[in-house]
Amino acid sequence: MDSEIQAVVIGDAMLDSWLRGPVKRIAQEAPVPVVSVEATDDAPGGAGNAAANLAALGARVRLIGTVGDDDCADKLARALGLLGVDARMVTVPGRRTPHKQRLMVGEQLIARYDEEDREPIPAEAETRVIAELREALPGADVVIACDYEAGVCTDAVRRALTGLPLLVVDAHAIGPWRACAPSAVLPNYREALRLLREDGDRADRIRFLTERSERLLAESGARMVVTTLDGEGTLLHRPGLPPYRTYAEPAPDHMATGAGDTFTAAFALWL
Repeated sequence: MDSEIQAVVIGDAMLDSWLRGPVKRIAQEAPVPVVSVEATDDAPGGAGNAAANLAALGARVRLIGTVGDDDCADKLARALGLLGVDARMVTVPGRRTPHKQRLMVGEQLIARYDEEDREPIPAEAETRVIAELREALPGADVVIACDYEAGVCTDAVRRALTGLPLLVVDAHAIGPWRACAPSAVLPNYREALRLLREDGDRADRIRFLTERSERLLAESGARMVVTTLDGEGTLLHRPGLPPYRTYAEPAPDHMATGAGDTFTAAFALWL
């Protein structure tokens, strides 16, 4: 990958942690396993994971987002620095850095617990995020927005991203990004249903999405839509063309953490 590619990632960065250890007994107060934690592994998650993958693929990456004034912010900063990401994180006093913790016994996930604040970031932080964004955009070859509804991608932030030549959006809710006219949006199946305002599972997801290809493009306002389908691969939707399918090698669920962020990073650099 050309090391001169300049990428900007804006959005909800978080800290992913894996707590690992054996089970040696059952708790007295409830019939649950007692895990003796022997090791903890930390890694950037969300927008941080997308940025780390971009750096690993050879891009120069600037990450813009917010963190709290807590230990998780320090751990996230160290992890991003070690992975070669230029992190420009705005500290929001009193707000928690999003933290997703997974309790593992061997390869078995026992529990996951999240700590985060999901309301929109305060106006002062929003102003600082937009200032960082305006400084970074002139040199960017590609901009990736990672919007997991954790407060960073406000209406004002989206307006600051409108009209960019190459904007890739990975968002839980695609609809609010329509006015930005993104180059590409990458919803998973659940997010595609939300965009289409339809409910329920379908036995044949490929056929369901193929029949709604034009609607996906119209509702998203994007030049292309990639619907990601876990172990079934992806469908690329473009105006006037039949959907193009790619195939995946399925991995166990516990190995798939961050797969969407990783795919978004690789697809953005390909564009």
